[in-house]
This record gives sequence, structure tokens and C-alpha cells, in this order.
Amino acid sequence: MKNKLLCLALLGVFSLPSFAGDESGHGGDAYVSDFIQTAKAALENLKALPTNELEGVNVDTFTGAILNTEVHSEDFLILGGNEVDAINYPDKKWIRMSRRRWNELSEPRSVSARYNLVIHEYLGIMKMDDGQYQISQKLVKAMNLPRIDVATQWPTTPYQSKTPTFTGEVEAGMGRYTGMLNNSNHIGFYKGVRVSYFFNSELSMDLSVGMNSSSGWGYDRMDMNKFGDKETKLIPLILGGRYHFKIDHPFWCRVQPYLTLGAGVYFLTQTMNEDYIGNRLVVEETSTTQPGILGGVGTTVDLMRTLRVGIGLKLHKIFLKDSVAWLDRDDKGFHDGGFLSGTLSLLYVL
Repeated sequence: MKNKLLCLALLGVFSLPSFAGDESGHGGDAYVSDFIQTAKAALENLKALPTNELEGVNVDTFTGAILNTEVHSEDFLILGGNEVDAINYPDKKWIRMSRRRWNELSEPRSVSARYNLVIHEYLGIMKMDDGQYQISQKLVKAMNLPRIDVATQWPTTPYQSKTPTFTGEVEAGMGRYTGMLNNSNHIGFYKGVRVSYFFNSELSMDLSVGMNSSSGWGYDRMDMNKFGDKETKLIPLILGGRYHFKIDHPFWCRVQPYLTLGAGVYFLTQTMNEDYIGNRLVVEETSTTQPGILGGVGTTVDLMRTLRVGIGLKLHKIFLKDSVAWLDRDDKGFHDGGFLSGTLSLLYVL
């Protein structure tokens, strides 16, 4: 009878859904099961390594960490305002893992990346210093697994990375000239590219170039009775910076609003085709290069680890000198020229 009770008790224990190191996972959680299974597979690889390649890791202690640590999964994990892959709590013997990040390591080529993560977290439970993956990377390398560089696997978006990151961005949208830069005020098409360097998760510097082209029916400023087709092209070359605001929230952390300021040069070209009662007179193209500044606001949204989308609104102020002869005319009104652009962008971590 006692044996039957013992069997029933053991059966009940092994059927519990939230056992530390139990591959059934937390409440039937497949993510936790996969995490623990990966840890056990990493353990078997550790056992096969020579002692001099274990980087001071005690295999028995590592085994105990797996068996005695409870793993939980969540949709997102935030630590210090940044989204992270996992968080370990050595004193509580807990590991919290991000389902979203784990999904991104699901490809076969990411085997070593998963090993890096699980070993890193259990080393944390063992209170071993692996803050820069200096131990876990060496262990995975010694295992001779299919490898992926952690430096390219774990830095998320530049807004979440703690180290400087280069990014590339393409943008397209609508632009409208303000002031007397284009009397017709027709909306044009704007397109541009930007390369950014992030000093930290909040501050970045960027170099951008773009082009806006607008054409429409306008009047001759020298003779209000004369009208014609007017085309204005603007190419801004801007050196600027952005300040990114962090949102400490499991979901909204993927959204980063920003403020931007910049200064540069503006290459401006305008052509006027005037209509004189059926007779068409083509006025030659006239160009000028002038300094200017810009200010703007926008936000970006994280789509995946290396890809983001953004939306921005910028106002450019172009310092057109009074002496500039536009279309061979002395028009002092050009000093108030400006340009307003609204764009959608796609950003990629290089």
C-alpha cells in the first residue's frame, strides 16, 4: 500500500507544470520547455569539453543551476528602459525569458546564439561574471557548433543598444515650399537617404541628403497679370542630430519619439515657363546655393531586430540673401523662403 502511495505521489510531482528544470515547462509553456531543453543540450556539450576549455565553469554547479532554477516566459522584457532577451535572479533562482526574442533565434543557424543565451543566464544564476558574454562565447566556440556572432545577434535597434551603432535610412513623402519660395504652393514629392551614428541609446548624429521637386501654375512676381508653369527643385545636404525618448513599457518600448535639429546647405533651382497670350516663352533655369537650418519631430517603431519604420515632420528655414537675383530679377522677398516636409521612412541597422 505504501508503495502505491509513493508511486502516486511521484506521479503527481512529475505532472506539476511549473517545475524548475522540468522540460514540460511553466504551465505547459513551450517556450520554457525549449529554453530548458537547450540548456540541457548545452550541458551535454560542456561535459564533453576538456577541463582547460571550461573557462572555470563547474559542470556539476551548472547542472544544479538548471535543476533548481525556475524559468518563466513573457511576451516582452524591459530592463533599465531597454528590451532584453532574458533576466536572471540568482538569489531567487529565477530566469525570465522573452518569447519575442526567443522566436528570433528559431532558425537553425541560430543554434549557437541560443546556446550563448542559455549559458549566459545560468552563469548569472551561478553568480559568475558573464556581463559581456566573455565566458559563454568562448564555451560555445569550443563546442564547435554552427555559430552566429553575438555582436550581430543581440544588439537590437540602435535606440536600444548601449554601444554606438551605424544605421541607414531611406525616406519618402511630401514637401511644400513656404514663404515666397514658390508662389504656386503646389505640394511636391520628397525623397532622401540618411546615415546615422548613435553615441548612446538617446543621442545620434546623422548626415542626410534629399530632393524635393514641385511644379504648378503660378504667377510672375514682376507682373501679376502673367502666369506660367513654375518648377522648383531643392536638394538639402544636412548635418544634424536627434534626441530619442525611451518608453519603459513592455509593448510601447518599441516606439521611440525623437526631436531633431540640423544645419547645412540647400541647392535650389527654379525654372519659369511664362505664357504670353498663347505665345510661350521659356525662361532659362536659374540656380543658387544657400545656407539653412531645420527642426523637426518624429517617431520610429520597431518591426524586428534590425528593421524599423518611422514618420517625421521637418521645417527647413533657408537663408536666401536679398542680393540673390532670382531669374535675373532682384526680389528681396526671397529671404523668407522655407520648406516643410512630411515623410515616412524605413531604417535598417548596418
